[in-house]
Amino acid sequence: MFSIDDFRWKNHQNREAISRIILTNGSAYSQYKIGYLYIAIENSSSILRYKMKVIGSSERVASWAFALVTLALSFSITSPFVIKQNTRTSAWPSRSDAAATDVHEDSMDNESRRNFLGRAPASVMSCMLALNILTLNNTPAMASDDAIELPTKEAVTECFDFIRYELNDPKGGVGFMQGRIDDGDFAGLLDFSKSYDLEFRKRRFGNAKKLLQDKEAKSKATEYANAVTFDLIGINRSCRSGQENSDSANKYLQELRDDVNKFLALETTIQVKP
Repeated sequence: MFSIDDFRWKNHQNREAISRIILTNGSAYSQYKIGYLYIAIENSSSILRYKMKVIGSSERVASWAFALVTLALSFSITSPFVIKQNTRTSAWPSRSDAAATDVHEDSMDNESRRNFLGRAPASVMSCMLALNILTLNNTPAMASDDAIELPTKEAVTECFDFIRYELNDPKGGVGFMQGRIDDGDFAGLLDFSKSYDLEFRKRRFGNAKKLLQDKEAKSKATEYANAVTFDLIGINRSCRSGQENSDSANKYLQELRDDVNKFLALETTIQVKP
């Protein structure tokens, strides 16, 4: 037969096992809650980091203060449940007291879970929305704080001079292709036109396009640069084996000159430092 001490020891083991289950579940549940809030706070931090780029220094201080308050309020939701789960007693109460305590604690656990599931999403979403609104209202400060740095006139002229050299100088790419057409050197023109697009359009035009500030000017620059590519394709077709045609090659070369001149005209749209 079991003695009263054996019974108490067995009851204690059962209660310890039950406590471990509750603590394990509570820990997992707490980790879920903390993970949920961590994701929400990370999202808020991402919004904050983005908005930090477009607001002034005084607004940054206010936004960081708001973020800290948001963090404190968010974790305060989980603290009652976590603390309660970690303050279980391992004393040996009477059987009736133990039963009453279990019922009371189970009721508190269920109530805590319901309170968290009801409060956490609304609280986190409210904090995120408020943070977004706070920083969004300060967005107009971007125009004054982060003004575009204007290039110097010398830098703009030098960049476009590279294009003018290719167009007007006898040793430039256009002059070289004209010489190949005049000499009937279609093989040389074929080889040159294959690689010239990379050097001339993508490199020379690309560097100049970066200096353009107006959206419409950039759109036109892309249009003219693409036209130059098609002009080079036309020149290439005019000098392929069995399709050599100097008139066609001259036609496409002149169209290339016109498109390059249109691109060069965009230089006047660039604002430079006084």
